[in-house]
Amino acid sequence: MSINTYADGTTLRTRPLHEYFGVEVIGVDFTRPIAPETAREILDLADRHFVLLFKGGHLSEQQHVDFTEALGPIIPPVEEAFASTSNPMLLRLGNVAMDGSKLPDDSAAANYGDAGEPWHTDGSFKREPNYLTILHALEIPPERGDTWYASTVAAYEALPQAMKDRIADLRMTHPYPSRHKKTADWQAQQFEDVYHPLARDIPGGKKALFLAHPKSNGQIEGLSREESDALTTELYEFMTSDRFIYKHKWTLGDTLLWNNRGVVHSARGWDKGRHRRLLQRSETAKARLFA
Repeated sequence: MSINTYADGTTLRTRPLHEYFGVEVIGVDFTRPIAPETAREILDLADRHFVLLFKGGHLSEQQHVDFTEALGPIIPPVEEAFASTSNPMLLRLGNVAMDGSKLPDDSAAANYGDAGEPWHTDGSFKREPNYLTILHALEIPPERGDTWYASTVAAYEALPQAMKDRIADLRMTHPYPSRHKKTADWQAQQFEDVYHPLARDIPGGKKALFLAHPKSNGQIEGLSREESDALTTELYEFMTSDRFIYKHKWTLGDTLLWNNRGVVHSARGWDKGRHRRLLQRSETAKARLFA
């Protein structure tokens, strides 16, 4: 465990979550403004470890927004229909309505998370992909409903050199996921397909795999559909093998922050008919600049 103390009295301790990535961060008080030096340290941890876990304590909508804004300019949810009506910068994920009632199992909001089960990078369909995602647990089911993360950095580093050479100059499309058959009735912005490299440079001098999931209809430039699907599937199966995965089992009050440049994630399903689940999410496209 590492320990750092700052001028505002904040002491941050970290504990590893996985061999390759992820740390639990202990010592952040969300009831107080996040001092710039603390924010800089959190951003540095996000760039080095990619997944940060903060445990304990309910985060109000305003505290969630304030924490996000301390780290980078918050961006509004693309899926406005699923945003909080009291704070439109926050997306609500689950089957609980604003009035606290359980949503019908076949409602668009309850099924929105189904499109998040295939491994993906938040905002990869944008020309400037998302940087940070911050997710806070308000209600959790007694079973299932976990969130899994896979290190795209560790996976790239473990690739055979022949595969690194093969994908070095390849790009692929990252379609917007409203085409998911279970969520065809999303009311959201529409995006033209964008191309991103299969192996992208990220801050710190590292490379990371950057793939659209085979189920998304993304395609590698210059390859046939069959060739593209085969290569993408091969890379995804390698990247999401057990050795690269951290499986987070939610407890009430958990806050997870992840750097989309270094991980993909999968929102695992739960029994919507029997159990309630509610998470609130914010996003940034870039880090805040400090004087």
